[in-house]
Amino acid sequence: MSRSSVPGLRVCQPRACSRSTLAGHTADQLVERAIDDFAATVDVPRARLASAVRHHHFHDYRADPCARGAYSYTRVSGTGAAEGLARPLGGRLFFAGEATNADYEGSVAGALASGARAAREVLRMSRRA
Repeated sequence: MSRSSVPGLRVCQPRACSRSTLAGHTADQLVERAIDDFAATVDVPRARLASAVRHHHFHDYRADPCARGAYSYTRVSGTGAAEGLARPLGGRLFFAGEATNADYEGSVAGALASGARAAREVLRMSRRA
């Protein structure tokens, strides 16, 4: 999966965006805000940018009891950690998630790419059985 095949846009950076800034807004309102801010940042007419949006999805990771706003990153001397986390166990237990993708670690793109990789691994293993 190439970087260009999984476009994404973060609404705001953690320091610039507090939970209260997002609270009380619908997903559609947040998308409109992201379009406004991004159009101004890249100096593209808002209408042109808005017409290019085909789909959006919003998930509040800070409120998610499983994620709790967490993300992964590689520590110093951690080269190869993502590959190790992605390695199936016993040909029966397969792992996916942004932490298992070295190219897009800590991102939605990494989560999507790792899910596709794990699905291919499961399919490959099921064909052998």
